[in-house]
Amino acid sequence: MSTASYSRLQSSFVVLALSVSAFASNALGQDSDGDGFPDASDNCPQVANPTQADCDNDGVGDACESSVTRATGDMGVIGSGVTTVGTLVDVSPSFWPVTVTVSAVGDFNLMTEYATFKLAGTIITLTLFESNASDCPATPNTASFIIQPKQWNSLVASSAGGNMAVEIKGNPLVSPTQCSSPFSEVKATLTVSPDCNANGTLDYCDIATGTAQDCNNNAIPDSCDIAQGASDVDTDGVPDSCEPDCNTNGLPDDWDIAQGTSADCDGNGIPDSCDIAGGAPDCNNNGIRDSCDIATGFALDCNQNGVPDSCDIATGFAKDCNNNAIPDSCDIASGFSNDIDSDGVPDSCEDCNGNGLPDDYEMAQGTVPDCNNNAIPDSCDITAGLDQDCDNNGSLDRCDIFVSSAADKNQNCTPDSCEYAIGDFGLEGSVGGDDLAFLLGLWGTTDSFADLTNDGLVNGGDMAILLANWGVTPFAGGSCNTPSWATVLTYFPDPAVVTNAILRNAIAASGLPWRVRDNASNIEMLLVPAGTFTMGCSASDQYVCYSDESPLHQVTLSAFYMGKTEVTQAQWQGVMGSNPSYFQGQADSPSRPVEQVSW
Repeated sequence: MSTASYSRLQSSFVVLALSVSAFASNALGQDSDGDGFPDASDNCPQVANPTQADCDNDGVGDACESSVTRATGDMGVIGSGVTTVGTLVDVSPSFWPVTVTVSAVGDFNLMTEYATFKLAGTIITLTLFESNASDCPATPNTASFIIQPKQWNSLVASSAGGNMAVEIKGNPLVSPTQCSSPFSEVKATLTVSPDCNANGTLDYCDIATGTAQDCNNNAIPDSCDIAQGASDVDTDGVPDSCEPDCNTNGLPDDWDIAQGTSADCDGNGIPDSCDIAGGAPDCNNNGIRDSCDIATGFALDCNQNGVPDSCDIATGFAKDCNNNAIPDSCDIASGFSNDIDSDGVPDSCEDCNGNGLPDDYEMAQGTVPDCNNNAIPDSCDITAGLDQDCDNNGSLDRCDIFVSSAADKNQNCTPDSCEYAIGDFGLEGSVGGDDLAFLLGLWGTTDSFADLTNDGLVNGGDMAILLANWGVTPFAGGSCNTPSWATVLTYFPDPAVVTNAILRNAIAASGLPWRVRDNASNIEMLLVPAGTFTMGCSASDQYVCYSDESPLHQVTLSAFYMGKTEVTQAQWQGVMGSNPSYFQGQADSPSRPVEQVSW
């Protein structure tokens, strides 16, 4: 090269150097978007952002951030026996789905050639490139996966330091030597929140900092949802879908209430129908909370338990024996009803004889008799037809017989004196010719037995009474039965033994004696009155029902007698002629219960 040529070349280098120097100087001071920040220090040099807002602190200004991609770079060959690995550096959680794309040049032209793809040790797919792939293509094969935020964020949490491990393993049919220029790369594209309200701050930052609300968690500020068409009938800036709508009519509860389409009697901001559906009491099913019924006076609550009186009565929580729609306790507390025996029941409801005093009180005081021990005054038994008082002496016929030992030769539970008094001298249950003949045979005498008028002489007056009662008498059949096979020990139940008044009443009403002794075996027995019960296995039982336990059905038993105590070995021996008991042979064995018996 000549001296002149070298000089010209040297001059060119100087000019080039000066040009580069001048360009560098201009670049350092350049502000392409005119926001007052030179491009070199502007975190978003192409979009004006004078605040340099960067809410996620990723070094890229919010004004120009839309998405970010993280890539592994070329990880090399994919094939059988090879573990292809790489790293997605600096990954971060996302509010939106993340698109993960795998690009590769390899042996993937057959359906049987595919690979397993993992992120952070988690399998994303077991069939990567199983279809639509080629062998060693000029343009790499690609496969994309949409990773939902929840899964992506879990993968990020498993990636130490924000570096996510990537792993690809080809199946045994993928040849690692098929392609002369193998290639593989994984990219993850994360969407960055938009700025729908154009305030210069990313939407998700607005939401994260509380500047904007996102009630439905769709990563869009509520104001933008509404601007884009979401309903907000009450114009409170909250989409209707986010506000309570307990009756699911598509309108906020507060709007329903304000418009008067739903009642809110207690002013708690919840329609009454929803309060009720949620468990608030509405015992009378009128669509209004019980508390409001009471507060408005629509329903009374005399005992102040928060439940309308009518409901207390309907559910049995409170009694209303006089059916005046007021709980008995309130009747008594207000002085409307007396309760002399302090049992919580108005006296008027416990007064069968209408004398103003409770029956149990009178019986306890001894002012009215209850000779059959059924907790009902004898006079009321007579009035109700449960028993008779043929001689009008105020005592039940059965009491006259079994308590006072009145004669009852025909055992029809009617004192013989009452049957004689109407002319049934034969105690046959009817007045007939034999009775007339008996009276005529004593005609004109002073026989007190045939003197039905008690005037001291058997005459026409007595015959008139006999003829007036001609035929079947009111006492035919009697009002009770006595077992022919037993001896009556105690006719009426002992209240000290049968403490339930209802059971005592059932025993007395049966017309049978309570306590008897079997004449053959001398076994003492007690009466079990007639009753009905449900027999069978119920589906609510905790054990399986067997076929012979179904179906459930009602069984009614007539009255029967049961031994007062277990059957002793001596009693069994006396009736059956044998003793099957295992525990026998001791001095007291005869008095021990018999065992080893079958049904």
